[in-house]
Order: sequence, then structure tokens, then C-alpha cells
Amino acid sequence: MASLQVAIFVDRKYRAREHVCPNMAEGIKRSGDIVRLIPAANYRGKVDADVAVFYGFQENVRGVMRDYVADGRHAVHIDLGYWCRRWNGSRYGYHRCSVDAHHPTAYFQRAKHPRDRADQIGVTLEAWKHGGSHILLCGMSEKAAGVVGLRYLQWERAAVEQIRAVTNRAIWYRPKPSKLGRHDEIAGTRLAVARVTDTGVTDINEAMREAFAVVSHHSNAGIDAIVSGVPCFQIDGVAAPMGFSDLSAIETPKTPSDEERRQWANDVAYTQFNLREMRDGTMWRHLKDEGLIT
Repeated sequence: MASLQVAIFVDRKYRAREHVCPNMAEGIKRSGDIVRLIPAANYRGKVDADVAVFYGFQENVRGVMRDYVADGRHAVHIDLGYWCRRWNGSRYGYHRCSVDAHHPTAYFQRAKHPRDRADQIGVTLEAWKHGGSHILLCGMSEKAAGVVGLRYLQWERAAVEQIRAVTNRAIWYRPKPSKLGRHDEIAGTRLAVARVTDTGVTDINEAMREAFAVVSHHSNAGIDAIVSGVPCFQIDGVAAPMGFSDLSAIETPKTPSDEERRQWANDVAYTQFNLREMRDGTMWRHLKDEGLIT
């Protein structure tokens, strides 16, 4: 089989690029393919590689994905991991990977993956909780809203209207933690703001503790909910298959079996990799073995 021509587009905005991009390049070369590192700012719409790789999802690299996919090539999007973003004291832990889309929702469960990676990461599933009092609505940032073609808070306000049409439960709105101190309120909700402590921003589990369900567009909050035994409603992202997207069903949420949740966790764990696995080619070989890049 001929070697693939791979272009890694490096966005100067992300500090992680200094670690992720060189390690990816090394792993790709070790796997027998040919790689170039290109400043993302230099991209002018010319598709001249078999596969594009990039970190983060700024406007310029969104164009890379759009153009490569439209041309029948592949685009590999790398970003912060679902679990263990910090690992063994390092700020650079696991990073999630998605091919030809912002999230791997469409394909990550095509194969049934073993549980070795989930166990390595330490994913422990809690029993389903019942009888929670409120709906926890987790918001997006301006950038995340723009990525899915929405205005900031457009989806959240529409979600509140849909939820309120079918239930009288209290709705707690938790803004994106990055909005801390400059968040906007949403009518009809109680603010569940992440608090800053000596160890950082409070974990979402504090807001989920008495939640009946967690609602988000594509947030990691859905993953946290499923692992913690709280039903989730989500439009996109890897938590979506474990819940419903239709908010009219908020009072009858989906609660998959423990076996289904375990397999889901196994599959999610195979969408994220650490720097060592990027550098030694584990991540790149996995994408090829799964037929995601050819």
C-alpha cells in the first residue's frame, strides 16, 4: 500500500499544538506515512494531501475540514479529551480524536471495543439515580455555538421553552465554566454557576448531585452524566446515543442497561489518546485499522 500524504495544520492559538502536533507527526512517520507541518494561517483552500490533521476548531481549521471532506479526503480533528485531560500530574493528558466531523458520533460505536482503555483511564460507572429534583441545562460558549451555526444562547433559550412545555421541574442553568464572571442569565432558570476554589473550578458533579436529567447540545457534561448515572439529553457528541435528543421526552428519559453503558464507555475510550500514543503511532494505526483513514 502506498504511503499517505498527511498535512498537519498548526494553529498558533493553541499552546497544546507545541506538544500534540510534533508528536502526531512523529507517530505518522513511524507508521510509514509522509507528513508535513503547515501553519494553519497559511491555508488558502488548496487540498493537496490525502489527510489533513489539526488541533482545536478555530475558523481557519474548520475550513480545512470542510474542504478536505468535500473533496473526498479525510480530516482528523484533535482536541481536549473526554476523560483525563490531565494525566499523572501532566497538563497534557488525553486528547479526543474525530474523523471528518467535529465529534465521532456517527461511527465510534461501529466496532465493539474491549474495556482495556476504559479501565486504564479509570472509568467507573455509577448506578442510575432516580427521583432527582431539577433539570440541569449546560450551556455552550460563543465559539461552540458558532461552530454549530447558532447564536450564543439561542439553543439554550429554545431548550428552556421546550422543557417548560412538558414539565414543572426547576431548570438550573450552568454556563460554560469559561464564562465564569461574565455569564448571561436565562429567564425561567436558576443559575448554577461553577465556583472557583483553591483547587480550581468546581466539578460539575456538584450541580448534578440532585439532577433528574442533564441537557446539553454536545457538552462533555453528557458524558459526566451517563457515567454518574444521571439521564442525559443531547443533540451531538458521544453521549448522544445514551440518551434522547427530543426534549419533549424529558419526563421519560432513556436509561440504557449497565451492559450497554459499559460497551459505550469502552467505545468512547477508543476515541482519545495521550501524547505517548500519538508519538509511537498507536493513535494513527488505530485510525487506519478501523478504516477511518485510507
